[in-house]
Amino acid sequence: MRHGGGGIYSDDITGKVLDRKILKRLFTFFKPYLPAAMVALTVVILASLVDLVGPIIWEKAVDVYIPAGDLNGLAHLAGIYLIVVIFTSVLFYARIIISRTLGQNVVFDIRSKLYRHLTRLSMRYFTGNPIGRLTTRVTNDVESLNELFTAGFIEMMGDIITILVILTIVLIKDWRLTLVIIAVVPFLIVAVVLFRKTIQPIYLKIRKTQAELNAYLAEILGGIRVVKAFTEEMRVYKKLNERNWNYYKTNERSVLAYTVFYPVIDMLQALAVAAIVFYGGVRLLGIGSFGGVAATLTIGKLFLFLQYFKKIYRPISDLAQKFNVLQNAVASSVRIFDILDSDDMIKDEGQITDIKGDCFQFKDVTFSYGKEDVLKDISFRFDKGDKIALVGYTGSGKSTIINLLLRFWDIETGKIVVDGKDIKEYDLNALRKKFGLVPQDIYLFEGSIFDNIILGNKDIPRERVEESVRQVGLDKILEKFDAGLDHKVVEGGTNLSVGERQLISFSRILVYDPEILILDEPTSNIDTETEVLIQQALEKVIEGRGALMVAHRLSTIKNADRILVLSHGKLVEEGTHSELIKNTSGIYFKLYQAQK
Repeated sequence: MRHGGGGIYSDDITGKVLDRKILKRLFTFFKPYLPAAMVALTVVILASLVDLVGPIIWEKAVDVYIPAGDLNGLAHLAGIYLIVVIFTSVLFYARIIISRTLGQNVVFDIRSKLYRHLTRLSMRYFTGNPIGRLTTRVTNDVESLNELFTAGFIEMMGDIITILVILTIVLIKDWRLTLVIIAVVPFLIVAVVLFRKTIQPIYLKIRKTQAELNAYLAEILGGIRVVKAFTEEMRVYKKLNERNWNYYKTNERSVLAYTVFYPVIDMLQALAVAAIVFYGGVRLLGIGSFGGVAATLTIGKLFLFLQYFKKIYRPISDLAQKFNVLQNAVASSVRIFDILDSDDMIKDEGQITDIKGDCFQFKDVTFSYGKEDVLKDISFRFDKGDKIALVGYTGSGKSTIINLLLRFWDIETGKIVVDGKDIKEYDLNALRKKFGLVPQDIYLFEGSIFDNIILGNKDIPRERVEESVRQVGLDKILEKFDAGLDHKVVEGGTNLSVGERQLISFSRILVYDPEILILDEPTSNIDTETEVLIQQALEKVIEGRGALMVAHRLSTIKNADRILVLSHGKLVEEGTHSELIKNTSGIYFKLYQAQK
């Protein structure tokens, strides 16, 4: 099993430009849109061919109609040229629309598949991979593929066809003058190859430094309250500025490479134009018998060659840029496929969807997040309607039991049984819908309070939400907000108090109406007054349901049917509050005394 997807931790994944496996996998995303791709390619080829008509028109104008003083002929050619320009513009517009739409469709599919796969990965994967880097994969790396599909394959084909057609035309027109053009091409190719070899590692470095910058920025913004509380702004700024400076310097290297490349290309172009003008001028003027073909060239033909050289120069230069797009896309594809190939996920292979939830059992369960076991041979039974509490010192394994029951993580040894069947035999969604989780740290999403209660489920009527709000006492708090249920919540819910967020989570539970509640220390980190309100809401939420409660405040679980006491991952005591309190040497008694 792959737990990290090697390339996620490291941003040094590259990949060969013509890696057949990568290109073949990319083609699977491209395949559904082949008809649109063929239309786009046809338009690109047609646009390239039509664009090549212009020099032929002006050759005829210069060599035939201007010497003859034929204004009608010139007007006729001007009209044809205007039609060609309009037609070329329309084709260019169509090419942009089709290729951009095609690229966006392919990228949408890739990003959707990547997102779906990420949501299926286990919590182990996310604890082992920085969120900032994963975000970079879903955004920047996928966007590199957008460049490939919109301005890559199809445009490259158009450039190659343009080069071949131009070479064919000029060879037919004058093979000797064509040799002058061809003589410069090897130097252009060498310049392009050298540029590619220079810019390729720079682009990869840019990707890496950008991912590092994004990862650190996501980490800092996520913990901005801690940064401010400990007045660490300057230290954070310095670290962020170091990464920002690395990113800046790497981009500066790419700018430097381009400032060298393009002047070299322009110089080669200028030399080629000078050679064409010189050789063409000698032949045009009939000076001696230069090349044995004196006075065999017309002004129009020379004009045509100069125009075609400019047109052949552009696609050769573009091919260098397209090659870099292809390189970046392949490197990004390797990173994306590294995520898609990760099998560090909870296997959802269960077929059973009908879950009664009469009982579940932990049977000799042992589990570790790393090297050291967090749970050791844990066994207990939960029957329908039971109110069971988990208590113990920090790190004793209480929350881990919840993680395993909801299959956020899978056990390593032992078995978890639901209604007499292994928990893995059940459909994962059906299993989790059976439970209603109220975590210790309530996370609210950007939107309204109403949105955070229904969690996007449009089938839940507003009246049902309003009733749940009244039942948990949240309606009294909503009175201070002008928008009530539609009060806007910022990301994370930081504009609401801990108690308010907790009541919203209780309202959410009532709306979804699960049979078994899982409460992960719901009254921790709140003041005494709020605790009374939360406790009243808890009683309403728990009514008629089974509940598995993790608690630090033992006053909240005195009425539990059974209390399980954990210590260093082991179940050391079990019983009711009155039973456990009698054991004055027990852990529960010590915890209770410490809180009196």
